[in-house]
Amino acid sequence: MNNKLTRSQKARANERQKGLLGFIADYNKRIRNGEEFEIYREDISKMYDMGLYSLEKAMDLIFETFYCEVLYKKLYDIFSDRLNVDTDDFVYEYNTRNLKIGMVVNTYEDLCRLLEVEPKKSGKSKKLHERDFLRYFDYEKLSYGRGYLILDIYSRDEIIPKSNTRNSLYINQLKVLILLLVSAQAKNEHGNKELETTFPKLRQHMNIVNPNYDSIKEKDLFAKRKEQHISLSDNEAEYQKNLFRLHAEEKFKNSIRTALNSLEDDDLIHYKTYTVICYYDDEGNKKFRQATPDEEIYIHNVKQEAAEQLGYTLSLYASRFRQADFEDIIRSKFRKDKKWQYVFSGLRIISNDKALSTPLKNYTMFKDKDYSVFDVSRELRDQLRYEYNDNLVNSLHDKISKATADKKQKLLKWYRSKSDFDNLSDDDLLLWMIPRNDDMKHYTNTCNDYRHLLVDFLIKLNEGQQ
Repeated sequence: MNNKLTRSQKARANERQKGLLGFIADYNKRIRNGEEFEIYREDISKMYDMGLYSLEKAMDLIFETFYCEVLYKKLYDIFSDRLNVDTDDFVYEYNTRNLKIGMVVNTYEDLCRLLEVEPKKSGKSKKLHERDFLRYFDYEKLSYGRGYLILDIYSRDEIIPKSNTRNSLYINQLKVLILLLVSAQAKNEHGNKELETTFPKLRQHMNIVNPNYDSIKEKDLFAKRKEQHISLSDNEAEYQKNLFRLHAEEKFKNSIRTALNSLEDDDLIHYKTYTVICYYDDEGNKKFRQATPDEEIYIHNVKQEAAEQLGYTLSLYASRFRQADFEDIIRSKFRKDKKWQYVFSGLRIISNDKALSTPLKNYTMFKDKDYSVFDVSRELRDQLRYEYNDNLVNSLHDKISKATADKKQKLLKWYRSKSDFDNLSDDDLLLWMIPRNDDMKHYTNTCNDYRHLLVDFLIKLNEGQQ
């Protein structure tokens, strides 16, 4: 079977990919253009349509949002003449002023010209250069061709500083745990050790979060809410749990991907992600195979159409907030069109004994560890698991606690000193755009209490937990 695409097929595939990525670019563009409140109102309407909010609650939230928007614009007008202008010697490594959200840059060389930097010559240097661009802006490479679609452009405050992952305890723990799993694999016909898995399974095999995360039942969460006197309706609790898991899974995947990239940069592994199709052969045996490039595009289109059918612009959100409905739609489509059962994202990690024999101190911050993963003890493995989990739990708790403070900071950055902000009357600030209404404040605090509970019950490892 010839799986190669013609030039016209590749062109059409690129156009479809641009269309899919355009949803993300459009959302980011609206945020940058100050349409955050309008997007929030649309989300409230969706929550009402899904039955998660009553009509009264939806109307209250929309009214509060409208009131905050008017106040936000009023405050900006009042203090626009006192905007904080950067006066220090901050040096921009890339000139992103020539980029626009949603634009397509045809080649790497064109992108470097727009950023006013010299392109790299070698393949590995170019790959590292492309990865470094992500500190200043977000992009997606087109599957066919050499183009880049710009998804978002960061402001100065959002630029990610350079960091050496070799000096990051958070990532180094994962690097060792990943290599431990690879080292335990049998050798393939080429003498390499190959681990076939998925991102969720890799997380599970490393045992870095509480098993409750993957096996918790709703009745157990309900009992925990009751025990902690958290008064949320079942629908609201379900929404908060889905939102929490959406953010947690992105955090898991990003940290694991960062660890994999670092290991690959150190020439210790090679890894690849791909789509796997499950189907039955003529004898009724369950089979798995890797999707072809053309099938990848078809799968993306089916997921996007299912998301739009459920009222979402991105399949990521539909798969989390309406998971059962989303799965039913795409699986029905797969069976009808292709006679497939389901699809999932696979992850392949390959290494060899020579690379795995590298001392830990050569690629981590553990400078006292002059031995390889083959000699890592069970005690050290468990220590690394708990250290990673502690960092993760503390990070999630801090993020929840700072959610309200972040809203305050959005206004604070407009003023030269804190005293300017504190001297404003409550009538002007309305508690930093957070409604004074006691019910609304209680609802916000209750949601935060529930998120803290989810961290401790679903993420935090219990002492001695394997």
